[in-house]
Amino acid sequence: YDPKNADNWKYLGYSYWSLVGSNKAKDKEYADKSLDAFQKYLKLHGPDDELQDYIISIFVNQDRIPDGIKYYENSLRENPKDARVIQVIATLYTRMGDFKNSLKYSEMKAALTPNDAGGYLFIGALCWDQSYRHNKEMSLEDRAAVVDTGVKNLDTALKIDAKNMNAYVFYGLLLRERSDVAKLQADGEKDRRKKKELLDQSEDYLKQAVTMREKALEIRKASQAAPAPGAGTAPAPQK
Repeated sequence: YDPKNADNWKYLGYSYWSLVGSNKAKDKEYADKSLDAFQKYLKLHGPDDELQDYIISIFVNQDRIPDGIKYYENSLRENPKDARVIQVIATLYTRMGDFKNSLKYSEMKAALTPNDAGGYLFIGALCWDQSYRHNKEMSLEDRAAVVDTGVKNLDTALKIDAKNMNAYVFYGLLLRERSDVAKLQADGEKDRRKKKELLDQSEDYLKQAVTMREKALEIRKASQAAPAPGAGTAPAPQK
């Protein structure tokens, strides 16, 4: 009766989604109808971060991440500078285990929000995960390049937010990856002088990693010791 009322489509989407799980044979149909209704809502209403989170959960919970990527890449064509959508695509590619595309979209997002430390932190964490969990699938050269990319982005994150505890945590973890790469390079090195240099580098990276961990702990302790907002403030005089 009123197809131009955005809320009608939103609540129709919720209604279809509430049916998912009631009939496995029809779950995909219900999810598709829910997504269709939400899309119509967004076209009428405009951006809605809360609903976008709901749409993401549909694709993830229904194990339809490739469909989710296609959905958001189509959305991105309409607004190529939507940093939030770009971050969603990067996250979905991460869930798929597609490091190359996740890094691509993460770098796009960071470029669009250059003053946001979070974008660079995400890349640092992504690079650590790739090096730590997938090192056996990579050459030492590729692994070293991934680690360097992570460190470079964490350097940027810390320039923006020097007290970002998580940036120090992942920086330390990436330095441990650097140490491991140097040690493995030393294992395959026949030149004694070069071998010693690599082993010394490996030890140095470990020491730097400890320093980063200590810095993260220092920041955490400082935040825990900080008084709650309003603490120590004299109460306002009663009228």
